[in-house]
Amino acid sequence: MTDLAHMETGTEVHSTCSLDIDHPPDNIIDGDQSTFWTSTGLFPQEFVLRLGSSATINRIKSSTTNVRHFVVESCDGPSPITWVPVFDVELSNPGDGQIQFEVNKVKCLAQWLKFKVLSGWSDFVT
Repeated sequence: MTDLAHMETGTEVHSTCSLDIDHPPDNIIDGDQSTFWTSTGLFPQEFVLRLGSSATINRIKSSTTNVRHFVVESCDGPSPITWVPVFDVELSNPGDGQIQFEVNKVKCLAQWLKFKVLSGWSDFVT
């Protein structure tokens, strides 16, 4: 399967609600597990990805830390106007700083994906 959320496929981080210059948003899509985007505190936190093209998405894999509750929404079309829920998940607390690996089976057509972290197990999430 192709990793659509990667800068090599034309995906871009369209927007984020927080910026830490040491952990910039492009780390979300660089494919390097040693780099990451981090929030700057407070909830909700969100980021929006614009995929390189419209695609059918069958699963969404995520690697996070300290995330408690997050949702993903999709939008298909040239502009992110109407968002459709894709999934809503509560994650267990594996311990401070431990990576939370998730694979969620989904079925959607999207050119845009919005990831919203509604709460965390810590003030900062990645």
